[in-house]
Amino acid sequence: MSSGFSDLAVGMKRQLGPVPGGFDVSLVLSLSLPAGASAISSHGYDPFVQLPWSRALSSKWTVAGMLSVYWPTAQGRRNVTGETTFLMDRQLRKTWDAFVEYAGDFPEPGGPRHLVHFGTA
Repeated sequence: MSSGFSDLAVGMKRQLGPVPGGFDVSLVLSLSLPAGASAISSHGYDPFVQLPWSRALSSKWTVAGMLSVYWPTAQGRRNVTGETTFLMDRQLRKTWDAFVEYAGDFPEPGGPRHLVHFGTA
C-alpha cells in the first residue's frame, strides 16, 4: 500500500449563468500537476474540464449535475474519461437535506462504471 500526497490540481471557475430556464451553470478548467508522491503521482500534466449546473425546482427541491471530461495519465498514456452526474436534493428541515445521486464514468478503454448513492446532510 502506498502513502503520501497525491498530485496537485489548480484550476479556474467561470460562472456562466443563470441562463434561461433558471439554470445556474459554470465552467471549470483545471490541470493536475505531477507533484505527488512517486508511487501515487500520474507523472503527467492532466487537464480536465467540468460543466456543473443546478436548478431550484421549489424552495425544497433542487436538481443538479455535472458533465466532465478528464485526460488522466495512466501507465504513461492518456485515458480520456467522460463523467456525468445527476443529483436530486430535498430539504427536509432548515439544516437537513436528503439526496440521491447518479454518477457514470465512461473511460476510453474498458466499460462504463455506474454508481447510485443516497445520503443525508
